[in-house]
Amino acid sequence: LGGLSTSSFKNGSALMMTGAISVINAAIPEILISLPKDWFGDGLVTIQVNDNGNFGVVGNETSGVLGDKKVIDLHTVSVNDAPSIKFNNFGNFKVMEDMRLDMQGLINIDDVDSSIYDVFELT
Repeated sequence: LGGLSTSSFKNGSALMMTGAISVINAAIPEILISLPKDWFGDGLVTIQVNDNGNFGVVGNETSGVLGDKKVIDLHTVSVNDAPSIKFNNFGNFKVMEDMRLDMQGLINIDDVDSSIYDVFELT
C-alpha cells in the first residue's frame, strides 16, 4: 500500500508499520499470522500503536509519545493428521513365485500426531 513503510524482525516475530492511520488500517486485514507446520498450543499476539509524538494540537507539544497496547490470546487446536505410507523403492516390488517378500526397509509408515507407543492397524 502506498504511504506505508514496514520492517520485520527476527524470524518474522514482529512487524512494524509506519504510515497514516488510514493506510495502516487498510493494511491490517492483509496481515497473516503463520505458525510452524503441525504446531498447536497457546500463544500471544501483541498489538501496539503510538503516535510518534504527533500531538495534533498546537500548544500541546509537552504530551510526548502516546500509545496503546492490546494482547490477543491465541489458542491453536490440534487436528488429527492422516498417517502416511512411504515406499523406499517407489512402490515397485518383485518376488518370485512361492517366495517371501522381505519388507524390512521397503515401507515406512508415519503419523505426525503419534508417539512410538501408539497402536496402528496395518492391513
